[in-house]
Amino acid sequence: MLGLTDKAYQNVLRDNPVALAGYRDQYIEACRNVIASNTRDYGEIRGQLALDSGVKAEVNWLFLTYLLNTVGAQTLAIRGSEKSAYGKLFERLILGSLLYILEFEHVIPPPPRFDRVFWLSSQGEKRESDATLLYEPGKGVRFDIGFIGRGNPEISLDKVTRFEREIEMGRSRFYMATIILIDRIGRNSSIEGLAKRVDGTIIQMSASYWPQQVARVLNQTFGLKHALVDMQQDLIGDFLRDKLAQVPLEDFIGLSETWKRNVIKENLPLYDISSDSDQQEED
Repeated sequence: MLGLTDKAYQNVLRDNPVALAGYRDQYIEACRNVIASNTRDYGEIRGQLALDSGVKAEVNWLFLTYLLNTVGAQTLAIRGSEKSAYGKLFERLILGSLLYILEFEHVIPPPPRFDRVFWLSSQGEKRESDATLLYEPGKGVRFDIGFIGRGNPEISLDKVTRFEREIEMGRSRFYMATIILIDRIGRNSSIEGLAKRVDGTIIQMSASYWPQQVARVLNQTFGLKHALVDMQQDLIGDFLRDKLAQVPLEDFIGLSETWKRNVIKENLPLYDISSDSDQQEED
């Protein structure tokens, strides 16, 4: 009713409920100024909305101003939720595909083993990482992905420094490197040097064949052996297209498990969807 979304509460009020009273007073004053301006420019508005039950509301500039501000805030909240949902989908598909192509196994945490596995969107003690990879006992990588332009280098640094450099899993302690995948870096930005100081690496997705850069970082950090590390660039495109055709995308967004549960619930025959059988395709 105050025209606030959750994001505005975080950014405008800094998550401080004490600041809400002051914001309310400023909001009321701003609405009064808008109402005075509208009245001066267009004149008064008079009307009435009524329900069969007898409940009535007087329609005037005050009513319309608060109503439209509330609708606007709700619209922003819905759009923000959709943006977040699509963003999470993008993150899971890109990172899941990348790590699968690099021959790591997708698992659901807690992992059944501590070598060459990864999982997506884990919630750690401090901040959320978009993917966590365990290379071998004691060594791993946290991934974060996002579209961050050259005008926001400080956000990139925040992504680099947000994670703990060590995590505990069972009885094992893991040293965690950090890889940040972003859109691009400004020409004179110092963010890459700053990232190295905290054992972080920033890779630009706008660069040609950035998956090879990820493979090389893992090779330098952990000794990963993979065809991409030394592959000639004119071969990378065909290699990635061939590998992408084999990626189980449904696993990364939870569709495979949902589909299996529905099949079991409805007591339907569990067909092998990878088969080329015409009859099976028809079924």
